[in-house]
Amino acid sequence: MATTDDLVAWVSQTGFGWKLSPLNPKGIHLGWRGGIGVLLILSWALVSQILGASVHASSTTETVTASASAAQTSQPPISDLPPNGHPSIRTYTDKDGLPQNAIMGLVIDSKGYLWAGSQDGAAYYNGVSWKVVNMPNRTASNYVRAMVVAPDESIWFGTLGGGVSQLKNDIWTTYTVETGSLSSNRVRSIAIDAKADGQYTVWVGTYDKGIMRFDQGKWTPFTLKDCPALKQVIGSLLVSQNSRGQSVLWAGTYGSGLVRFDGQSWQIFDSKNSGLSNDKIHSLLETRSPTGNLGALGCGLNRHFCVALGH
Repeated sequence: MATTDDLVAWVSQTGFGWKLSPLNPKGIHLGWRGGIGVLLILSWALVSQILGASVHASSTTETVTASASAAQTSQPPISDLPPNGHPSIRTYTDKDGLPQNAIMGLVIDSKGYLWAGSQDGAAYYNGVSWKVVNMPNRTASNYVRAMVVAPDESIWFGTLGGGVSQLKNDIWTTYTVETGSLSSNRVRSIAIDAKADGQYTVWVGTYDKGIMRFDQGKWTPFTLKDCPALKQVIGSLLVSQNSRGQSVLWAGTYGSGLVRFDGQSWQIFDSKNSGLSNDKIHSLLETRSPTGNLGALGCGLNRHFCVALGH
């Protein structure tokens, strides 16, 4: 596109002419043809500016539209946090209402409340404050070692020395050696096997007396006589399902590796007969593929993490 300087040169070359005034060297002396030339220059410049602005606006609009379209197509998926963001973390201690600072377990109940089990009772957070809940037999033990939420919305607590207590509709039910229910009051882990009809089975792992099962109001012990690995502390329990939809119990022990019980027989996986790098298992976690067909069992070991596929 022609500029104003180009038009000035064109006027000079075509005879409209313009020259410096000898009386005013910094000014411009124009004849009548020069005046017409200036008018043409100004008119052309004005038209050029209008046309140029229009073209520029059109180009800008197209660029903005294209950029917006590209941004929409290339925009990363929305996430809970920005790329460089950090989650907000708040620490709760006994100064905020917790009964004690050594937290041994966490669960979320049917109301969405977060429960924390400590070495001196439990507490739940209702979104505003913590409410302390002591065990019904706290004189025997208020040390909450494990918790689990059942399908009937009750919460089961395993204590170190006080057996097992169930809280349902604000009513406590306690099971101990003294009541003839348990083989040991020293509970380390708890798991729930939920049934399709709403019923469920409670599995309890102890420090010194193997595993106990609560089903249809009856407690059944499984000890060293049933499986040699049950002589160890049962550090963790997990219930999964096999390919036939049958429940399978997994137990992580402190020294005998991983134990599997399908309701009929016990199977031991340790560092001698499997790929475990350590026989002390602290935790268990089950995952599933997107199709739900293939699962993985994760074992938290002393210094490692193992995954057993196709369990």
